[in-house]
Amino acid sequence: MIWREFKKAYRWTQTKEAVKRVFYKHAASRYKDTVYEVKDKWLKKKEQDLSVPDHVFQEWRRRWEDPDYSKRCEKQSGNRRSERAGEGSGMSTHTCGSRSMREHERALTLKEGKKPSAPRLFRYTHTKGHDDQTFVDQRSRAAN
Repeated sequence: MIWREFKKAYRWTQTKEAVKRVFYKHAASRYKDTVYEVKDKWLKKKEQDLSVPDHVFQEWRRRWEDPDYSKRCEKQSGNRRSERAGEGSGMSTHTCGSRSMREHERALTLKEGKKPSAPRLFRYTHTKGHDDQTFVDQRSRAAN
């Protein structure tokens, strides 16, 4: 339904399938963010978001309050915090911020005048202050 309305309002030069794929990717991301905000509001304040139809909200609420759902959430949260290189290694991370690796590669190419090798880009995105010395975790140090 939303896709049909979108097609009425916009024209593009790329193939229809490419535009549709990007459209649905963004729609899914926005939907996920919306559900997170509604859930957060319910769990913290016990307030129902009025932008969500009542029958939909009640179904979401039923799932959020299910003990199995809570167990899965706890497990997934633990997985995200896991120390992949072993106990004491810290969570695996990088120093990219919100920029993609491709954007870091472009910036490094401009800065150094040539396209960085894969190991150079890895060191740049996994060391503090991009100093090529102080790795953010043991796993990054070991991979270097």
